[in-house]
Amino acid sequence: MGKLKLHTENILESEFIPTDLNLLFTFQVNCPGCFSHGFPLVDHLSTRYNNSISFLGLSTAFEDYGFNNVENTKSLIQEGKLVGETLKMFGEKLPYSIQIPIWMDPPADDSFDFEGVAEDMSRSQPGYESWSDFDKQQILARIKNYLHNQERISLTFTLNHFKGTPTFVLFNKDYEILISWFGHLPIEQVESSIDEYIEKGT
Repeated sequence: MGKLKLHTENILESEFIPTDLNLLFTFQVNCPGCFSHGFPLVDHLSTRYNNSISFLGLSTAFEDYGFNNVENTKSLIQEGKLVGETLKMFGEKLPYSIQIPIWMDPPADDSFDFEGVAEDMSRSQPGYESWSDFDKQQILARIKNYLHNQERISLTFTLNHFKGTPTFVLFNKDYEILISWFGHLPIEQVESSIDEYIEKGT
C-alpha cells in the first residue's frame, strides 16, 4: 500500500516514537464523527493494545479552515474546548479526555510541487492505467484546479490522498502502510485486522 508520508513539523502534545506497529488517527476539530466515533475508538484501542501499538492523533484541515486550525486544536488539547458542529453535538467541553499525542498537520508552503502531487493523485485513481489519454488529462486538470483553489493544503492529508476524516492508518516502524480506512468500521473488524499483524509480528 506504499509508505505513509507523515509530516512532523508541528508537535502540539508530546513526542511520538514509531514502534513495530503504529496507528495514526487523522481528524478535524470541526468533525462531529471524529469525536463521536474516532476518539472513542482510539481510546478503546489504546487501552487494549497499549503494549503493542503506538498511537498518534493528527489534526488536519481540508475544509472549514476558520475552525480547523492550530489555535482550536491547542484549545482542544489544553481545555477540552470544542467548536463549530462538534460544539453543537457535545456542548462547550469534550466529555472525555484525550490520551494520545496530538500533532498539527502542517500547511504546504511555496515549495509545494502542485504538478507532481497532481500527477501522483491522478495515477492513484482506480483503473487509471486503462483510461484513455484524454481521460487522464481531464482528471489531471481537475485535480490541479482543485489543489490551486484550496485555501490551505494540509501536507499529510493531501500527500497520502486521504478521503476525509476520521481516517485511520496502521503502519510499521518503516512507515509502510499495513491497513487504512476512512470513517466507521465495526470495532470487531478493526481488532481482527490489528490482531493479524500482531500475531505475524508485522
